[in-house]
Amino acid sequence: LTTSTAGSGSVASSPAGIACPGDCSEPYPSGIAVTLTAAAGSGYVFDAWAGCSSSGAVCTVTMDAARTVTATFGIAQTLTVTLNGTGTGTVRSSDGGISCGADCSEVYPRNRVVTLTATPTNGATFQGWTGACNGTSPTCTLTMSSNRSATAKFKR
Repeated sequence: LTTSTAGSGSVASSPAGIACPGDCSEPYPSGIAVTLTAAAGSGYVFDAWAGCSSSGAVCTVTMDAARTVTATFGIAQTLTVTLNGTGTGTVRSSDGGISCGADCSEVYPRNRVVTLTATPTNGATFQGWTGACNGTSPTCTLTMSSNRSATAKFKR
């Protein structure tokens, strides 16, 4: 198993053997499942795996052949959502990272595309967006080219 990193971060394996960068390759017996854990460096966030299918910072590779896996890390960009107005509602991101009312901020890798959806509650109506999102459509798609903030306004 050979691993590498792109951006600032590291990969460790279980069973032990890989601590990349540094020790990025290890022979494992055929059929063994190796769990790789990515850890972002300061100011970075885990972005994606190549060579391993997983949506989070942990992936498992079954050694049925020689494998190459890369962990990619991106510069951390924070998206903050604010709810405003006389009505109530929620805003959720398509990846589940933001669920505002309760969780209104999420860190994403630079240039990640994020879709926000505003949903009014309790007889309120959605009035529109300000900030990184604008307009009156309840759905907003933005690119995390920097730290961003968006405000969803609801009216009773």
